[in-house]
Amino acid sequence: FNKATDAASLQRPDTSIGGTAFTFKFGTAGYIDVLSMGTLMNARNGADTGVSFRVRNPFYHWTLKLPTTGYKQPILQFAVHRSNSGPTTNAISYTTDGTNYITTGLSSNSFTIGTTWAQFSFDFSSIPGVDDNPNFGVMFINSGDTTGGNNRFDNITLDAYPK
Repeated sequence: FNKATDAASLQRPDTSIGGTAFTFKFGTAGYIDVLSMGTLMNARNGADTGVSFRVRNPFYHWTLKLPTTGYKQPILQFAVHRSNSGPTTNAISYTTDGTNYITTGLSSNSFTIGTTWAQFSFDFSSIPGVDDNPNFGVMFINSGDTTGGNNRFDNITLDAYPK
């Protein structure tokens, strides 16, 4: 997100292989914006702290299309923190068909968000149907307080091995 200047540019990854896409579905007042505060946590390729993106409440969910075509054993990682009144938990699910999201095979599908940056990792490497899949994607769902505040995400990566 370090090259982002507005909500539209947040949806274009800095680096992508295979057609990554970023989509959002919010409640009536929710929106995203660029926050001029990033982190080095999970940064790649010599990136500086740069910017992060802020998911403001109320929001329903946001998704990442992360095709694994030609790759296997993907692991999703990201850094996140919240404002003092932001949601304290999020849930994650994934899709192998591009439409239906599930949690089957994940050791945990939720994470607690604190007021300082923390890194999270979700290992999809042993889940059938995820390797070499052009329809793979993940969904983040606010499962905490949806009345105010925001969550801030940075340095989202999907690491995988060539097939």
